Amino acid sequence: MEKEKIKKALEDTHDGLMKYLEIMNLINTTDVSINKNFQRLYNGFYRMRQRKPEFYKEYFKYLE
Repeated sequence: MEKEKIKKALEDTHDGLMKYLEIMNLINTTDVSINKNFQRLYNGFYRMRQRKPEFYKEYFKYLE
């Protein structure tokens, strides 16, 4: 029974973990202040929504 719960939990988190790993890979291999693909992935994963473009521009410059 516990094995099935663990297996289901891992399956349920697979997509999120893959997105997280992609973000962690890109943060070390690209300029996140200009990489729109990274910014889109990051915004979706961390649910940063409905902010002014100026906020995102400064945020990703600081993150870089």
